Formats: sequence, structure tokens, C-alpha cells
Amino acid sequence: MRLAVRLTAQAWVSSLALLMPLVASAQFDDVDTFPAAEPERGCPKRPDVVPFTARNLVGLTGSGWLAHQAIIPESKDRFFLESERERSGVKLVPEDVDVRKLGAPDPSVPLWVFGKADSAACRAVPVVWWAVRMGTDADRKTYLMSELQVDCDVLPPGRLSGTPVALRQKDAPTGCKLRRADDNSTSDEGRGCPWSCRT
Repeated sequence: MRLAVRLTAQAWVSSLALLMPLVASAQFDDVDTFPAAEPERGCPKRPDVVPFTARNLVGLTGSGWLAHQAIIPESKDRFFLESERERSGVKLVPEDVDVRKLGAPDPSVPLWVFGKADSAACRAVPVVWWAVRMGTDADRKTYLMSELQVDCDVLPPGRLSGTPVALRQKDAPTGCKLRRADDNSTSDEGRGCPWSCRT
């Protein structure tokens, strides 16, 4: 199906430590990259990978995904105050709020979504922003996530093999594809990463 999909928004490989608390909540594929017949410059060896979480896992209705964008600093969190910070929740970020002040990445560096294995990536545009309070009692934080509008096939939540992955980079990743990896093809360095960490 081809449609504008609502996705909800951690750069993994280079920002793994920042988003580690979400590993239990976000859905990831074991994925790998492999070069095209004539590799192009858009396929990075160590990409900035952005994972997704299903809408229903954060308390939103409807099918779709949220893309992880940032952790909102406690000093700037005006969405969950006092006792609200002790429990999970989700709140819409008003359109007039400057999401850059909440930690949103540079909008000039686009997201490229791989909707499913062996598919070409398509450019994604954030359309709706959410503040999502989640995590355990020991590490609960407020995450800035976004729904994305994309014009390519993205499988709905519920199928791990179809969990989307996005890259945040200037050039389109035209020289690589997404595919599932297994432990035989992933080095110790790369094992556990949603995108191969091998050189």
C-alpha cells in the first residue's frame, strides 16, 4: 500500500547512550546494509539511525509509528509537571512551539525512511510532534517524537520484519538497502545494532 503514513519520532549508532532507556519500548529489526552493484556516496558505514515506536505503545490510538527525535531536558519540560512526571503519558506539542528549543534536530538534515526490507528509502517530513513520557521509575524521561509523512510503503506495527528504520543524513542513502541480519553476518561489534556497525 502506498500512502502518507503517520509515523512517530534516537539516533542509535552515534547516540545510543542517549536513548538506551527506550530499547524495551521501541521495536527494532535486526538489519544490515549491503552495497549496491555500484556503491554511491549516500550509504554510510556508521549511519545515524533513528528508530520508531508504535503509536499504541505510547498511548495513542490508531495504527502507525512515531520517530524518536530527542530527549526533552527536564528544565524545558513544560508538558509533564510535578506528579505527572511519575507516570507515563503522551501530550501533543502545540504547533506554535519551537521544537528546536526542545532538542529537535536540525531540520535541514532530512530523514530517509526504509519502510521494509530491500526497499529504497524515501524522504520523511515531520508533521505532528508529541511529548512522550516513558521509561521505568528509575529512568523515566520525556521524549520528543514526531509523526512523519512519507510517500513509500511502510508496514504497520505488529510485524517485526516490517519495523521501519530511518537515517538522518544530508544525502539520500541511494547506495545501500536495508535487510535483516543474523549473527553469522554480524560481527561482535555490530551485534545488537539495528544497522550494521561493521566497516
